[in-house]
Amino acid sequence: MHLNEDVVKGMMANGALNFKEEEGKIYIEANQGTFSVVPSASNSKPAMVNSMTLAGESFVEKTIGTILNLHEKVLDAKDETLDALKNENKFLKDALYSMQ
Repeated sequence: MHLNEDVVKGMMANGALNFKEEEGKIYIEANQGTFSVVPSASNSKPAMVNSMTLAGESFVEKTIGTILNLHEKVLDAKDETLDALKNENKFLKDALYSMQ
C-alpha cells in the first residue's frame, strides 16, 4: 500500500502508527506481534484495529450485497429462460398435434 508522506506523518502524530526515529530515519512498525519495532504502550491500538475492522466489515457487507443482488438477477433470468422454453415446447407440441 502506498500512502502519501503527509498521511503517514498524520497517522504518526495521532498515535495510529507505532514508530521510532534513529539517526534521522523513521522506522514504522510493519506488523503487530513478535517482530514489532516499538512495543505497544498506548491504548490507541484497539481503536485503530476497531476502525480497520469496521472498514473491512463495510467492504465485506457491500461485496456480499453485490453478490446476492447478482444472484437474484441470475435466478430471475433463469426463471424467464425456463418460462420461454416451456412456452416454446408447448407451441411445438401443439404444432405437432395439429399436423397429425
